[in-house]
Amino acid sequence: VDTQRQFMALKGGSILIFLILSMLVYAQSDVQKHFDEGNKALKAKDYLKAIGDFTNALSIRANNAEAYFLRAKAKWALGEEMGFENTEACADVALAIRYGYK
Repeated sequence: VDTQRQFMALKGGSILIFLILSMLVYAQSDVQKHFDEGNKALKAKDYLKAIGDFTNALSIRANNAEAYFLRAKAKWALGEEMGFENTEACADVALAIRYGYK
């Protein structure tokens, strides 16, 4: 009976590790998908979409320095396009630097 319990505990632990690793891989691919879409939108001058895509990438991985920097670019460009200064871009640049953007 003890051997069976140990086996079940080991099996349960293995399943948990598998699920966690699967979630991490899925989240990483999701981050890359949002990041790539944000880049495409930024290049196409679709600044609102770019901001949304970079925000989605950051909601999954909050320490992505490049996503903060590119979101700042999109916010700044949107402000210029609409005729106002977007001070939120400064906060994103500060976070990009904090997380290692060079």
